[in-house]
Parts: sequence; C-alpha cells; structure tokens
Amino acid sequence: MNKYKYPKVLEEMKKHKESQIEISEVLGISDMTLRKKLAGITDWTITEIEILCKHYKVNFNKLFKKEN
Repeated sequence: MNKYKYPKVLEEMKKHKESQIEISEVLGISDMTLRKKLAGITDWTITEIEILCKHYKVNFNKLFKKEN
C-alpha cells in the first residue's frame, strides 16, 4: 500500500526533479506539512492547490483526481 494519497503530485515532482523541500518552499509551508498533505493527513488549501497547478502548468484533475 502506498503511503501517499496524492501520487500524481509526487509524479510531477519527480518529472521536474524537485524535492519535497523545494516544493514546500514554493508553497510556503514546512517539509513536514507537505509530507502530511501528500499522505492525506492534512488537507490542501485552495491556495496551495492553485500554486501547485500554476507551478506545474496543469489543471486540478492532473494532480488531484482519484484513480479507480
């Protein structure tokens, strides 16, 4: 079982060769907070979602749509 609830975000990070620390800085949050968001422990804010979508130049579904 994958410990991350948002694997598509991780896929984009890997695709762009960005670390969790780099993305936490883009979002203005701590690395620990980002890990909690990726694991689904803490909810994403609308602002954080907008920042990530703009950063990766993708829409919401590309990063957050659940796979069946």
